[in-house]
Amino acid sequence: GANGALRLAVKIGSVLLNGVAAENIALNVVSNAKRFEITTLDIGNVGGARLQGGGTLLDEGNGPEGVLNFKLAAQDPRGFLRLAGLEYGAGNWTEALGVTQFDAKVTAVPQKSGPEVEVVVRGSSGALNAELVATARALEKGSNMSLAASGGLSSADSAALAKLVGV
Repeated sequence: GANGALRLAVKIGSVLLNGVAAENIALNVVSNAKRFEITTLDIGNVGGARLQGGGTLLDEGNGPEGVLNFKLAAQDPRGFLRLAGLEYGAGNWTEALGVTQFDAKVTAVPQKSGPEVEVVVRGSSGALNAELVATARALEKGSNMSLAASGGLSSADSAALAKLVGV
């Protein structure tokens, strides 16, 4: 493309992965030496789940800077989990899950010691509420890199938490 840009536009009716059909897939990406942009990420149906996302990362020579946002919505998330290779049959932790809504935000900020990346995931599934915040700092080779994460699970229904951990 112009200015050495890579433009990728994909539309797929259906693809089978890990025994699960993902349908109505759209991906539009524009990339060059200074910009990576997901204008469209939409998996319209994975066992009743929908994944959408997009955002832009820029690099003006100081490291990546920008935000990517993702949203997962499902009546039952197990089809999506199977697609991702995370669900292994009946009688396991996924029985605690239900109607699901998760938002994820990835933020990159250049710093003197190297890029800083923060990932924030918040949402709910069934009676469960979850939050995860993870940060990676000083990601340059040879720097004093650090990783930190915190999160929590809560529920008004203790049986849902017990089911989640296999009790």
